[in-house]
Amino acid sequence: MERHMNNGDIDETPQYWASTARNFYTAREFERAGDVYNKAIALAETDEDRLGYYRSQGDSYVLAEEYRRAAASFQAALDIGTSDNDLTGRLYMSLAEAYFNSNQYRSAINAMRNATRYDATRRNAESWMEYIRQTAERRGVDL
Repeated sequence: MERHMNNGDIDETPQYWASTARNFYTAREFERAGDVYNKAIALAETDEDRLGYYRSQGDSYVLAEEYRRAAASFQAALDIGTSDNDLTGRLYMSLAEAYFNSNQYRSAINAMRNATRYDATRRNAESWMEYIRQTAERRGVDL
């Protein structure tokens, strides 16, 4: 499908690019899926669609262990904003996880602190904050 869109055989739409990215994700080609989401993001017509694509892209990059790229995707989704507080809390949790896995402990704690503002993620974020502090301390990082 990607080849056909690049050749002009199929019209390029954000939905087709997102579908292609999901196919790569299903095939466990997570980094490639994340990269293909860029094309869906570029063509997306609404902020809601862009937010969903950024979130999916971040999830793909996490599974590809591309944590800094994942953090950038989750931050882009947060920058778009949403009125769904549960989604916002989950995005902050995902952002914090990406920061944590890339050893950016201070940024991870800040993202977790933001996640505590939302009912759906408060308890989990509070637990994670303590774990991040302990991990940073074990690794000799001053917060």
